[in-house]
Amino acid sequence: MTWQQQYAIGVELVDGHHQRLFDLVNGLHDALVAGGGRVAVDAALKELVDYTVYHFEAEEALMASVGYPELEAHKRQHQALLEETQAMVERYRRGEAELSMPLVHFLKDWLYRHTTTSDRKIGQFIRRSAAG
Repeated sequence: MTWQQQYAIGVELVDGHHQRLFDLVNGLHDALVAGGGRVAVDAALKELVDYTVYHFEAEEALMASVGYPELEAHKRQHQALLEETQAMVERYRRGEAELSMPLVHFLKDWLYRHTTTSDRKIGQFIRRSAAG
């Protein structure tokens, strides 16, 4: 998953976070492909989940500070991803499931779709507000 300028929403803070999330998803992918073992996969997964939580909190605070009208719906999208991801992680940690490429593909697809649709609206709102 390669960051491309077309994914940018025009808000430096958010775009920087998204670039980091792309890197972390790639890190999880690499840990799985390399067969580095559970320790490497666990470390990559923890870093990804922790940073995702941090990013969502920062993005939601930004939306609140600019009076973004779709804040609550956006927060629900964030919560749904976290719940689904955490459920997969818990099954993995209990030994009920393996982390595999379908998880990585799920995260890549979600990140791509979310940044190019829902998050793009945030950038548009902020630019319109600044111009208006």
